[in-house]
Formats: sequence, C-alpha cells, structure tokens
Amino acid sequence: MYEEDEVDEWLRKNFPGVWIKGQKGRNPLGLPPGDASDLLTLQRIGELEGRAFNRDATDVRTLRTYISKGTLARPDRKAGDGRKPEVNEDRWFRSTAYAYLNRPRRTRRQTTVVEQPASEQQPQASGGPGADLELPGGDDQDLLTLEQIRAIDTAARGRPAPKAATLKIYQRDGRMPRPDRVPGDGEEPAVDEPMWHRSTAYGFIRSRPATRRTGTSGVQQAGSERKAQASGGLRADLELPGGDEQDLLTLEQIRAIDTAARGRPAPKASTLQVYQSDGRMPRPDRVPGDGEEPAVDEPMWYRSTAYRFVRRPATGRPRGSKVARGESRG
Repeated sequence: MYEEDEVDEWLRKNFPGVWIKGQKGRNPLGLPPGDASDLLTLQRIGELEGRAFNRDATDVRTLRTYISKGTLARPDRKAGDGRKPEVNEDRWFRSTAYAYLNRPRRTRRQTTVVEQPASEQQPQASGGPGADLELPGGDDQDLLTLEQIRAIDTAARGRPAPKAATLKIYQRDGRMPRPDRVPGDGEEPAVDEPMWHRSTAYGFIRSRPATRRTGTSGVQQAGSERKAQASGGLRADLELPGGDEQDLLTLEQIRAIDTAARGRPAPKASTLQVYQSDGRMPRPDRVPGDGEEPAVDEPMWYRSTAYRFVRRPATGRPRGSKVARGESRG
C-alpha cells in the first residue's frame, strides 16, 4: 500500500503520459493562467514544461528538434513580420504553447528482467562475467549519460573504462547497446544528449569482458586468451610493452615493437602495406577523416590489434635456402 500523493508524484515524474490521462479538467499540469494570445518565448515554454514535471527546464535546443519534427508548432510570430506588437525573436501564442505542453505523451513500457531476451539476462546471472561487480543501486529506468556509465564502470572495475570515443565504436559494431533515449525522440522526460536506462547500462558493464593489459610485462594473461593464442598459433613468449588495449599505434611504432620483441628487423613499411592488402595484417582501426575522436593524421591501430599481428607465428626460412639444405657452414 502506498500513499495516493506519493503514487501521483511518482507517476507524474516517471510516466507523465499516463499521469496526464488520469487528470481531469482542461489544465491538468496547473499551467499559469493567461490570455490565449499572450506571446511566449521558446525559453519560457521550456521553463513551463520543466516546472510542470518537477524537473529542469527543457533545453531550447531540444525544443527546436521538436519544432522540426512537428511536435511543437512553428512560431506564431517572427521578428520583422510586420505585425503588432513588434517582436524581436520567435514567439508562440499561449494557446499554441499550452497545446504542446498538454499534448498526449508517449510513455515507454517498463521492461522487467523477465521480459529481457536470454542473451541480455545471461551477463547478470549468478556466476556471470560481471556478477561480482559492485554497482550503485537505483531504479532500472534511471537515465545515465555516457560519462556516468564510464564513471560507474571505472569505479566498479578499479581501472579506467574505455574512452567515450571507443564506446561509440562499440555502439556501432554492436558491443554496446544503442542509447534508450536521444534528444528529440518525443519521450518524457526530454533529454539533451543520448542516455541509457540503468538496466541497459548495467547489462553492458556486467557483460563487458574484463579489459586486459596487452603485453607480458608483469601482467598475467587470461587463460582464455592463452587458449586463443594456442589455437591460432600466436606466440605467447614475446615480451611486449604494457599498455591499454585501446592505445593507438602508428605503423612505425608497430615495426619498432615488432623489431624489439623478435630481435630482428620487422618487415618494411611497404611490406606491411602489402600484408594489409592480402589480409596477413589487419587493416587500421583508425584513419584520417573517419569522424572519430581523437582525430588522427595517419592510419593507426589499437594496441590489441597490433599485438595480435606482432604475435604472429615465426616466419620460417623458405625451402631451398642454404640454411634449409644445411649448406651454410661457419
């Protein structure tokens, strides 16, 4: 059993569309009275919306996206339109603004753990990869920004989470869920940047494999990585510099690491470019003008990508060489 006022307040905050439908009268939000022809600025409309739903004012940039989508009507008055009274910026009649504020609002159905696909439930199951992580409590429907997710991930794992630019790559290739909310999506409350429900974010944090340090300088590799190396013929005996797997390396840096690890000159840059074309070396993870951050001035590889190449099996001497025939004697 809950107090009626508490339920009313909770519905108004979390499911405004449902709350509005349950109200009676022509002014369910308790908007200030006034003449229908009063002129309101876009900022004032945002302030009224925030006050109506007990939250911060809706950002003007968000309201402009609503205009472009037709959710909010275009302004009734514009500067220089020759009408009286003269205005120096876009303005809306109070009746137009209130029609927007009192509009029927879509609400998202709250998703329970039972309703989630098995693939999303698995990471949180007992004994899963992230079952031991200590994550802050909160409602599943709380909205978190990308930076808040990174901060929680960092605190839970005790080391820096992937950079924001890396997480955007994860979203593109499916390793991280797309945001649940984006500016201008017509949902409530309005958001000014992409956001994730806490349940979505925690599913990602718990399912994300532990970020490992590449290289073998004092850091023990996971057994699964060693098995992968064994099955793929990758060398586990090479001493490689430590660093984060998302560090960016140039082709020359990769050659220098390869040379130091193997004790002999690495293939020339021109040879490595041939390797890229025939698939013996991975294509660069980043290229100039790819729109990612930080911007790069030349092709670059993540340390994890580069180290998989550096750990390639040792290249044997071709048959027919003097060494292979045993003809080379000191």
